[in-house]
Order: sequence, then structure tokens, then C-alpha cells
Amino acid sequence: MSNQDHPCLVIIEYYQASDYIKMDDNTKKGLISNLKTAFVDQNEDPVSLVTIIDLYATQFDKEGSREDIVNYLTNLYQLLKANENIVHEIGWDLPKVLLDLFSEKNIDLDEKLTENRIITLVMRCFTEIAQLGNAKECLLTGCDLLSTLSFNSDSDEEMTDEAIYGSESSKEDKTEVPTPEDEKEANVNDSTGKPEEQETYVAKSSRDFIPNLKIHLIFQLLGNTLKRVKTLYPSKFLGMAISSILAFLKKNADTIEDPSFVLHRIYELTANYKPTILPYNDDIDIPKKDYEKLVTAEHDLSLKLLQEFITLILSMNYKRKELNFDLIYYYSLIKKSDNVDFHDVEFEQLCSQYISLSDKFDIDVKGEFLKCLDEAERIYEPILNKTTTSSETDMNQMVYQLAYTYNMKKSLETKTLELNPQGAIILSAFYYLVNKKCLISKIDVQKIICLYLTYSTASLYSSVYDNKGLESVCRYWLWEAVTQTPIGLLKSTLKGMKPVIIKTFLQLLLVKTCANTDEHIRSVSFILLTRIFCLMPEDASYDFIFDTLLTCPYGNAKTTILKILKDLMTKNSGSVTSPPGKQEVSSITTALKGLNVDGISKPPSLPPRPYVSITDDRMAALHSLAIMSIDKVTGELESGNKTNVLLTLSYMNFFVGLRNKWNKDLLHVINEEVKRKIINQVSSVEKEEIPELQFIVLANDTLSNFLKI
Repeated sequence: MSNQDHPCLVIIEYYQASDYIKMDDNTKKGLISNLKTAFVDQNEDPVSLVTIIDLYATQFDKEGSREDIVNYLTNLYQLLKANENIVHEIGWDLPKVLLDLFSEKNIDLDEKLTENRIITLVMRCFTEIAQLGNAKECLLTGCDLLSTLSFNSDSDEEMTDEAIYGSESSKEDKTEVPTPEDEKEANVNDSTGKPEEQETYVAKSSRDFIPNLKIHLIFQLLGNTLKRVKTLYPSKFLGMAISSILAFLKKNADTIEDPSFVLHRIYELTANYKPTILPYNDDIDIPKKDYEKLVTAEHDLSLKLLQEFITLILSMNYKRKELNFDLIYYYSLIKKSDNVDFHDVEFEQLCSQYISLSDKFDIDVKGEFLKCLDEAERIYEPILNKTTTSSETDMNQMVYQLAYTYNMKKSLETKTLELNPQGAIILSAFYYLVNKKCLISKIDVQKIICLYLTYSTASLYSSVYDNKGLESVCRYWLWEAVTQTPIGLLKSTLKGMKPVIIKTFLQLLLVKTCANTDEHIRSVSFILLTRIFCLMPEDASYDFIFDTLLTCPYGNAKTTILKILKDLMTKNSGSVTSPPGKQEVSSITTALKGLNVDGISKPPSLPPRPYVSITDDRMAALHSLAIMSIDKVTGELESGNKTNVLLTLSYMNFFVGLRNKWNKDLLHVINEEVKRKIINQVSSVEKEEIPELQFIVLANDTLSNFLKI
């Protein structure tokens, strides 16, 4: 054959001449006929055949209708099915060609995907490739496709629910992906490509949908080819697959809206994985004894790879997603859901799957979690168990930096495969949801506080350690510690801890809670914070609250802590609300009753007293802070800042709520200062434009009426 007659050159010349002119029926028939001919004429020239398949697919994709693409895929599928030897030669080169056909143009997302012939035909082609293609080459292709797959394409960002789902009625019929078991059993009508009825997986996110289709098929390719690779070193190929998955997650974990989809695919891959090491034969040039040692070594290495992988992907997938285990636990305690579901059946199934994986691959969840607790306590051991001459400021800074410094040093020194501690901690919460009981009962609150500090402080210095899902689990363990441990032991432990540790812990919990955008997490975390104050020595609780009001740079933290103080200074009543503008949450003291703050089965006692007593010194100190806030209101309004407006309003609500217990002379001074420096200084227009100013006026009127009595 001359170069001039080479089919690849003929094809290229055709495209250059046609410049992608709209195909007519004759052109379409001609391309299909040429495709069939190529499978006969070019079966000894795989490069040319792949080029033909690729170029024709591109032509149909750009110029053909969906029906044209279906016709092309139907014929391609039939040809692949009828030519197993050709699939073995070129199979590794086809997945990218096929995946490129997944686009908004070709996929009607108002249609059930089990009825979408383009998708089902591509899936059937993938099945042929995975089962008949060169296993090693196809595995390499799958690894490359996955590691380079991105969720950040422009088309994905422009997709909206309306564009994808259309009308409201069509939203009820969500897009779905066939499960792997269904793919094995489904048959294709060769003339139409229509599949039989199948069970389906519902895709939650319209934005993720097309990438999820690609992920689904790539994972199927990886899983099938891993089983077929015959080698003395299966861990090598397992490591390649794991590396590609980790590369994909590193690139996309922050933008994936539904981590469960990827985790389900990983579960299927790992749960079905069995190393296929070559059986011993005369062609193997090592002694039988060495071969047996190699088999054992490969098994051990594969196990270690999978153990590290399972814990690592849990940590990576939930970096930007709250897991809500603290909410699940809290609402189970008070026997109330607040009419909100914090997890669904699918997530519970996922937790069960990964607990079963931990059993399958010998991950001792309890043992690993205890190691994490011991390690966290060791990080702070220099402060917990030794005296120091450092100043309080230096000690506080040391607590903030210790975990980050420790983890950086550890990452540089680690040379062996180890379980990811963050993933192991997340597994401990999975255990709770699956088994409906705590992994460890009566846990040491000091260890849990150190655990919370370890990951909350390190995240301040590097985004590598920033993990929303992990912090949710740490808050869950804080709840476990302060509700399941005997009250006497809790109080003595908190009293015995170094004040700088407690202070840093409370600072972080307060500030991170105020910064959280989820109303339920804020409300429950404020209750947790209040419960801890109730368990601490009274002076320690008050000193922290006063120090926060005096020095904290965050206005919302001050308003929140003032509401908590108001509740702590009230015997058995009072309410702590969410930050301004949010719906009022249940009374914290009422919630604390349900959680049994004061213990169980106590004999009759004296009338209850507040957790924080109201003394003359405390009234004078808080009075001074309130005056400072009032003084700053007018000046801040000129710059458009409302920080001290909100804080002053909180102080006014605080004084109104405690007016029957407060010094009337001090209340009179507050009342006059508000009149002189706010009411008389601020115009009526500003009061109308800023609702908080009107509320300050109303609160001050309430004080005025009280003081007249």
C-alpha cells in the first residue's frame, strides 16, 4: 500500500476538505460502512484502526444528532463484540474516545439514564474493553484518565438546575447511574441499544453528574483490569490504581459536592479486589521457597496499601463537608430531631460499608482511635505534666503551634506505610452510626480536648490540616466525653488541667462555632460550650468569659459569650440565642437539664444556685465593659461599622434579663449613658435604618420603667 492510499491520510484529507460540513445521510452511511471495512482491512494495523474510530467519533459528535451517535456506537459495539482479538490490541486506546461523547449536548438529563442509549452503549463498549482488552495497558489508561479528570470545566460551572432538569416536574425524575451488578446482567438490543430495566443509583448533584458518569466507568475499568493482571507483583499495579485515585482526589476533593458517590466507587473497587499473583510454574526463574516468600510479602504489602488508602480517602473526601455526627448524637440524646435529617439512608449504608472494609482489611478501629488519643495527649505533654517559667502569652502561643510543628516533623520523618489518623478518627464515628453505640465508653475528657486541639490548631497554619468532617467528629467525641463520663470525674479532670490548655480549647471552640455558617451546628456547639462551662470551676468559667469580652477581636464571639453568661448567671431559666438575625434556639439550661449536668439520683439539696454567681466585683467589671461598648457606638456608625451596636444591644438584653439581680445604681448609670451617648446623639433617620438601634432604645425604655418602680 502506498503512503498516498493509507487510510489515515485519506481520512485526514477528508476532514480538511469537508471542514466539518453538516453530514448528509449518504455521508453517515459511508462513515459507518468505512468503519466496518476498517475492522477487516486494518486488523493488522491497530494504529490506523484507532485513528479511524477516533476521527469518526469526533465527526459524529460534532456534526451528528444524538440518533447518529447512537447508530455509530451501536455499530462500534457490535464490531468490538465480534472482534475480541482487535479489542485486545486497541482496547486501551478507546476509553478516552468514548468518554468524550459524554457532554450536555449528547445527554438529555431529563431522561432516565437507563433509557439513554448513548450512555448505555458507551457502558457496553467499556465492558468489552475491560473484559477483553490488554489488562495492563487498560489499567494504565484508566489510571491516566482518572488522575487527569477535573470537575472544574467551564461547562460544569455554567450548569444550573433549571438548565439540566428543566421544569419542576422533571426534577422529580433525577438522573441515575446503573449499578455495576446491573451492567453485568443487562442485555443490549444490537439494533437500538436500549437496555433492559435496571436498578439505579440516583445522582444528587447536577453539577457533578457528567463527571460522575466518567468516574463510574473509569472505576469499573480499574476494578476489572486489576483482577485480570497476571503478575508476580500485584501490589505494583494496586499502587498505581491507588496513586491515580489520590491524584484525582487531591485535584477535586474541594469541589466535589457529593463525596458519597466517589466513596461508593472506591468501596466497590477495594471490596472486590483480590491480588492475582501468577501461580508457580517452570517459567518463573526463582526457587519455590523464594516464590512463597514473595507471595507472603506481596500479600502483606497489598494489605498495608489498602489500610492506608481507606483511611486516607475518608480524610480527603470530607475536608470540605460537615459530617454532622455531633448533631446526630446530640439530638439522639434529647430524643428530638428538630425536623431536620442530618444523614440519609445512603450515608448510613456508606458508613456500614467502610466499617466492613475495616474488618476485611484488619483495621482495628478501636485500637487506632486509642493511638490517636494517646498521640494527641503526647503532643501537649510538655504543658500538661511539666511546670514552666514561660509567660501566659508564650504558653498560649505554644499550645497553638505544638500540633502543627509535631505533624510537620512527623510527615518528614515517616518512611513507612501508616494508617491516616484523620481517617481512623472518622471511622470511629462511622462505628457509632452503624452500631448505635459509642466505640469507647467513659472516655477521658482531657484526651478528647487534646484531640480537638491537635486538628483545630494545626488547621490555622496550613490548609493541609483543615478538615470540616474531622472537626465534626471531634465535636461528637466531646459530646460523648461530657455526657457519658461520671460528673465527679469530669469536674475533677477539668479542674486539674492546665489553665492554658483549657483557655486555648475554649477560644477555638467559641471562635470556630461563631464562624460556622450552619445554624444547627452553631446552636448545638453553643450548648456544648455552655455544658463545659457548667462543669468547670466557677471562677475559671467566669474568668474566661470576662477575658473574651475584654480582649477578643471578634464581635460575634463577644455577643455569643455574653448570652451564655446571662444563662449561667440565671438559676434555672434564661435563654441563649443564636447570633443576631437567626432564629432563637431552645433554652440552653432546658437542654442541659435533659443532659443531666448535675448528675443522677441526687438526694434533696438546697435551692439551686447559678453556675456563675453575681457578685459586686463581677457587676462592676461587666458594667465597665458595657460603658466601653456604649462609648464606641456613635463613632462606629460614622464609619459604617455595627460591631459595638450589636455588642451594646447584647449588653442591654443582658442587663434587662438580670435586672432583678443587678445593682440598681449601676443600671441607672447604664440607662443614662445610653440616653446621652446613643439616643440623644443618633438621628431618628439612623434609628429607622438600623433596627438594632431601635432595639437598644426599647431595652433602655424597659430599664427606665424598671428603675422608676
